[in-house]
Amino acid sequence: MKFFNELRKTINLTRYALVDIIGGLRALPYIMLTLLKSVVNAAALVSYTLLPGFIINYLMAGEIRTVVILAVTLVATPFVQNSSNSLINIIFGKKQLRLSTEVHAEFHNYTSHMDYEYFESPNVLDMKERATRVCDSVFGVVDCLNSILSSIISFVVILSVVAYINPLMVVFILFIVLLNSILTKRLNVKNHEIGMKQDNYWRIYWGATFQMENPQYAKEIRVYDISGMLLDNFRKVMKKGNELAHKRTIESNKTYFFQAIVNIVKDGVIYGYSIISVLLGRMAIGTMSIYISAANQFSSNIGSIVNAYLSLSRLCMEVEEYKKFFELPQKQQSSGTRKPNFGKNSTIEFRNVSFKYPGSENYALKNMNLTIRGDERLCIVGENGSGKSTFIKLLSRLYFPTEGEILLDGVNINEYDYREYQNMFSAAFQDFEKFYLPLSKNIALDKDVDEAKLDNVCERIGLTDFVKKLPHGYDSAIDKWTDEDGVSPSGGELQRISIARAVYSDRDIYILDEPTAALDPNAEYEIYTQFHNIITDKCAVLITHRLSAVQLADKVAVFQDGHVEEYGTHDELYAKKGIYTEMFDKQAEFYRK
Repeated sequence: MKFFNELRKTINLTRYALVDIIGGLRALPYIMLTLLKSVVNAAALVSYTLLPGFIINYLMAGEIRTVVILAVTLVATPFVQNSSNSLINIIFGKKQLRLSTEVHAEFHNYTSHMDYEYFESPNVLDMKERATRVCDSVFGVVDCLNSILSSIISFVVILSVVAYINPLMVVFILFIVLLNSILTKRLNVKNHEIGMKQDNYWRIYWGATFQMENPQYAKEIRVYDISGMLLDNFRKVMKKGNELAHKRTIESNKTYFFQAIVNIVKDGVIYGYSIISVLLGRMAIGTMSIYISAANQFSSNIGSIVNAYLSLSRLCMEVEEYKKFFELPQKQQSSGTRKPNFGKNSTIEFRNVSFKYPGSENYALKNMNLTIRGDERLCIVGENGSGKSTFIKLLSRLYFPTEGEILLDGVNINEYDYREYQNMFSAAFQDFEKFYLPLSKNIALDKDVDEAKLDNVCERIGLTDFVKKLPHGYDSAIDKWTDEDGVSPSGGELQRISIARAVYSDRDIYILDEPTAALDPNAEYEIYTQFHNIITDKCAVLITHRLSAVQLADKVAVFQDGHVEEYGTHDELYAKKGIYTEMFDKQAEFYRK
């Protein structure tokens, strides 16, 4: 019963691999070529197995004409097989490359749209790594089916030969193959278990090596001379990885040792029976050659079928991980269908909102109540850890609230279409990322760039002089990772690029999360003044540690311990002599000194 359950599971996962991953109808020509290749290889195997023995028998009988025909056929077999396979492989390989591109593209499309919260879950990231491997290994499913079909075709022919000479030998060989398959199955299960542990290791290994190899860390490593510390950490990580690799080696070689013993017994019985039969006059020498080849090929065929099935079963373990990854509930994507309409009279209200990050027992926000109006600029200030960035993640629907609700014009934001809702926001984050693309696409974040609009945005944000210095203007690649002529902008230039993105996209609500942290005070004041003029008819939410910027805002919210402690205009809050006043005076005193 267990075997049939596993067989049913393997069949279902094989169908999933062929239809849902590789692509069903689009993969049909590729699969048909695989079947043709199976037939060619099976016919060649039968020829190699039977013809040498037939040649010996006909030669001893003096039937030269038949010997010549069989010899020519045998000699021509590898040429026909190799020529056919070469032609098939040329067409086959091209189609596989196209399919591989589509499989990888669909995988990356899924990961770029999956719920953001999964990227902060180590378990999901491990699932993602396992699923990534399937994008390449899934074509092994077709190879396994090819091997099974090829072996079955030659098995049917050769079975008749072995069974005709000695039916008991069929039973014996089946027993031997069963022993080998049990050993192989055990090895596959062990390797899969070790592989699951290695997935976690490889993520840790990447973190340990990335820091030593990436130019971003090069300055700190040299200035603080911490290469020794990083190398110690690297060695600890490698030690764990080596232990897992050694365990896999031990399991593999134990299996190979026992299989070698089983195969010695099999070969001894086949050769012993054949030689004794010839000595007793029960079998001709040519027939002995046919029988030994057929028996070995019969064993090989069954072994190939079983091993191909076991390999298929092992691959299906990986396919199952891929399937689980793609079946992760996408709660944000499926949560709403309404189309939002944000204007000057709109409001976004946080009503008794509390939030815990997945796996945490502590609240990042607790009973948050705050209203953002469509015609105002809101500045959020507070100490690190007060909940400012978490507030932005909830506002932009990167996370669901743990408790309470967020309302847009009185409607829970989860009732709105996820993509349509996020399209209301233009964002400039402190921890923004550059893309290995030309400057124009780094700002427009679109394959189609409006150059007149781009010129206007760069002029307003103060990037024009920077663009003029670039070797290829807007077509200059950002960073040298993919282009030797690429440029590496300064921190301030990168932050201007980030702000330019937000201005170029020109959406209903601007989110500015510490967008000027790398700028000096004069440049910061210039940017904020320009930005103030750019978004005169827009809603904006600004997070900042530099309180000089709050005077550009209509309202200020002071966050503390995950809730709004103070709220009002700059003048109102400063007059209260509370947290805001203390923060503002400390910064003012710092600049005076």
